[in-house]
Amino acid sequence: MIGTVLDKYEILQKVGEGGMATVYRGRHLTLGREVAIKVLHPHLSSSTRNRQRFAREARAIEHLDHANILRIFDYSGVESEDCYIVTEYIDGLTLQEFMDQYGRIPSEAAALIGYYLADALEYAHDRGIVHRDLKPENVMLRKDGTLKLMDFGIARFLEDSQMTMTGALVGSPAYMSPEHATERDVDARSDLFSLGTVLFYLVSGQLPFTGGNPSVILRNIIDGARPELIEVVPEVSHAMADVVEHLLQTDPLCRYQSTADVKRGLLATMELGGVNPDSETWALHRLITDPDSYRTDLDRHLTGLLLEKGRALLQNGEHLVALRIFNRLLAMDPDNSEVMNLVQGLHTDASRRPVRRVHFATAAAIVGLMGLVLFWFINPNHRSQGNAVSGAGQTGSGPPPVNGAASLEARSSRGTEDPLPAAAQAVLPQPSSPGNGGNDASGGNVAENNRAGDAGNTKRNGATLPDGMAGLAEPTGAPPGNSVHSFPRPSPPKAIKEKAQTLQDATAGREDSRSLQEERDLPATLRVVLDSTTWAEIYVDGEYKGITGRDPVQLSPGEHILLLRNDFSEDEELSFSVAPGEYKVIRGISLKLKPATVIVGRGVLQACVVELDGVRLGTVASLGRRFTLPDPRARHRITYRCPDDILLEYNIEKINAGAVVHMPREP
Repeated sequence: MIGTVLDKYEILQKVGEGGMATVYRGRHLTLGREVAIKVLHPHLSSSTRNRQRFAREARAIEHLDHANILRIFDYSGVESEDCYIVTEYIDGLTLQEFMDQYGRIPSEAAALIGYYLADALEYAHDRGIVHRDLKPENVMLRKDGTLKLMDFGIARFLEDSQMTMTGALVGSPAYMSPEHATERDVDARSDLFSLGTVLFYLVSGQLPFTGGNPSVILRNIIDGARPELIEVVPEVSHAMADVVEHLLQTDPLCRYQSTADVKRGLLATMELGGVNPDSETWALHRLITDPDSYRTDLDRHLTGLLLEKGRALLQNGEHLVALRIFNRLLAMDPDNSEVMNLVQGLHTDASRRPVRRVHFATAAAIVGLMGLVLFWFINPNHRSQGNAVSGAGQTGSGPPPVNGAASLEARSSRGTEDPLPAAAQAVLPQPSSPGNGGNDASGGNVAENNRAGDAGNTKRNGATLPDGMAGLAEPTGAPPGNSVHSFPRPSPPKAIKEKAQTLQDATAGREDSRSLQEERDLPATLRVVLDSTTWAEIYVDGEYKGITGRDPVQLSPGEHILLLRNDFSEDEELSFSVAPGEYKVIRGISLKLKPATVIVGRGVLQACVVELDGVRLGTVASLGRRFTLPDPRARHRITYRCPDDILLEYNIEKINAGAVVHMPREP
């Protein structure tokens, strides 16, 4: 078609071709304006009915006028032989092309891209329009830093035309929501799921849902079979990980319910990273035109900022939160001697604490973290893919305003509210269900693995300290970073092994020997993820299997007994079953903290009455000089009412779970 005239547009150059259309650069014959002309393939525009549908969709979206949505100038009429859309011409790369050239994108920069996409989606959703095909190929990055979301309405047109999934017509299956994949009603929350997939891909360089063919990918999407972002990329911002996990919930009711919430979470990611998107330093056009320099400056900035925050948290006694920050720092820079000195100093300080149990648990956390870091960085199979952003780009001609918009703060309709909804909310649990697996987090050439459809079930052995721990002066226990444990593991009760054997025997009795042999040839995979405030050792049928949130467990199909335990919580036991080849995820279990024990000091008379938070417990003698604090993390007031109107009062707070304290303290 090059050199021909389509209606009033001269076709100048072919700029791209996809499964549904060919894109040309053109020029308006009278206005002289450069445009992009997307001409749908003949099999899509061959019938009058399809042309009518296409015109209807074009009319629905032609009035979308937003800085981050590709503007439509014209479209073919019903009588036209070809179906085409005329849009503004973008001189730049698609987001997918940018990823192919420069690799994955740092959390804070990905949050900026995500913010612009969410803002565009919010504008469309407010007008009753759902995109339905959000993916990096449908996002343009103009050289001046403007992001443009395109192809609104195309997916709906294709579905109305009853096209099948056999080609690349309805969009990439990897970015579909579960409800879209199962042909249920699709609303704005479906776009949010796709946005979560895009963000996961930008930050990690790999897709959350993978497989050898579209059917496997869709099965994994429906089942929620994927790794968590922080497992794949230990250096990810925890705020970004929260946003992505919230977006990728299988049940639409468990996701963000509006793009306004997503925008606040992404703003929080940038704010916690000290990145002002309205500054020239962190503007999107600089990432596009000079990605190598952008990444270098961002790494230097984050190293200083996170180090300062970690020091401040240590001074305030918030050791676990500090360790979480140091974990990210060491993932970014494994040779950072300052961080290692602080970690070693924390270990030294912990050894001087008067309570033996506090010393022991903190030492375990420190040794585990250091072991994790050493193991992760000397083992190439557990490294992420390359550097996040590399290669030189073109130098911009000046600092134009990003997307021609005012401050991001002003653009957020509820910017004055709490900017941390994602970081403050625990990821809602979702039911586990069988899936194919296909979660490749093994590193290497991830982009090639994704294109090839790798369906492996490998995961990074590196673990990160969980979110949601702010405010705890002492950890509820930090998981060791490798297979060497810093404290003894008591054997689980004998009854558990016996119960597991009984269940397995019952299963064996219902199957013939050939069927059992086939099942043993297809082991299942179990992954246990607790709430964000704790961790536990995993025992299956009485045998130690690893750490929650980190170690996948290979199991034979059938019935099993799961035991979760750590030094600070009550044991949790439950039964479960797995099918051959199943990838089973058990989420959302909250372990009950062990109560702390208070021993009444020898200076308190036996006849004194003990009160806890105003509630009478009994005399010192009747209590045997000891009582418990059911919630050791809370603030408590202990009162001893003694003869001769002697009143002794003590405040106590933030005691380690399971700890023993003397009150008043013994000299």
